[in-house]
Amino acid sequence: MKFKTVKASFDGAKHRELQFSYDVHTGTSGMFYTTLPEDIVQPLIDHDIKIRYNERTKKPGYFANETFSGLVKDIDSLFEDFMSKEVSEDKIVIRYNIDTKCVYIKEKGEIFPSGVYVKDHSGFCRGTVDLHATNRSPYGVDIYVDVKRKITYSFKTGTEKIVYERIDVPNFYTGDNNDFYLAWLDNIIGMSDNGMSDDFKEIDYNEQRAKFFVDLIKSICLINEKIINSLDPDSIIKIIETKQKFIGG
Repeated sequence: MKFKTVKASFDGAKHRELQFSYDVHTGTSGMFYTTLPEDIVQPLIDHDIKIRYNERTKKPGYFANETFSGLVKDIDSLFEDFMSKEVSEDKIVIRYNIDTKCVYIKEKGEIFPSGVYVKDHSGFCRGTVDLHATNRSPYGVDIYVDVKRKITYSFKTGTEKIVYERIDVPNFYTGDNNDFYLAWLDNIIGMSDNGMSDDFKEIDYNEQRAKFFVDLIKSICLINEKIINSLDPDSIIKIIETKQKFIGG
């Protein structure tokens, strides 16, 4: 007679948990028993873990216990050991993504945006984001940079799982701090990747590499400094008529 359906979940590899359910039954002897799903049991067999077989159905993954809690504990203990893991790597990385939005043709050192009037299209270039008739996004550059703690877990099963954790950054410029080398984190942590492509790249963290990305972000800020107060029509006309440089023009 069916007693209860149990849902089980164990920390697994490759960003997935091991999740399954099994039906617990009771017999005339008062024992609680179950036979786990075959697809769940097979990896245990493949790793030479001893599994009981159901004598009636001859299927592997049979468990029996005098109490319901004891049965669940037996199954949990087996899978917790099977899925046990250890940290194989723990380091700080810079995760980043840079999207450029532009389409142009480069011919004899000249840049022709869109290249509509250029006959030879052999010098056609585009950014990381493809602009075309159905994706007419404005030209621009999107930069995402964040620093994460990257932890790699190795499982007994031979698989790995990578977890990225947020780093809580204190003010590294005050007081005695053994992690002073992380000072650049204050400049680049906590950006949003909202709306960008999902092609994240990463490099191991050090202060020199963090400085590179901070300088890259500063270059965007410097562009803003040059144009933020000159976007109204009168200011743009004045810049044109006085032949001032706008952005490296």
